[in-house]
Amino acid sequence: MVPCTDCEPLWARLYERDTSRPFFCDRDGIKKYDLSEIGYERRNGYSCYNNAGIKLLKSYEQWKKENGR
Repeated sequence: MVPCTDCEPLWARLYERDTSRPFFCDRDGIKKYDLSEIGYERRNGYSCYNNAGIKLLKSYEQWKKENGR
């Protein structure tokens, strides 16, 4: 990961339920907290972080308008 000040926000794919802390898993299924601890294939081909939340937030805003919220 490289810091970026003018990029869209990113969300982790997986979070702990109780702490909201992002975590990652390699093919062994063992929870890791640092992206550098998982293998190259998962780190670069699995979308551990993505911007899919932006689409959800836009959909939610539209839903609020349509439902008077």
